[in-house]
Amino acid sequence: MGVRLYASTPDPDRLLGDGFTLRDLRLVHEAILGQELQRDTFRRAMEPHLEPTGERVAAGRGRPAELFRRA
Repeated sequence: MGVRLYASTPDPDRLLGDGFTLRDLRLVHEAILGQELQRDTFRRAMEPHLEPTGERVAAGRGRPAELFRRA
């Protein structure tokens, strides 16, 4: 798949499992694109392509992160 596809599609190469956090998704995109992405802009771009699973995962400090799947 082309790098350009990563700009508008969540994980087109399916590098993540069925459930993932937005942070996990952003880190994959950053690794593929080779640049940091703005968190809020990335969230707004990806949310229409994702469905919340209704589950949360505790990873590190702070509140548990919401899990998503591809829409």
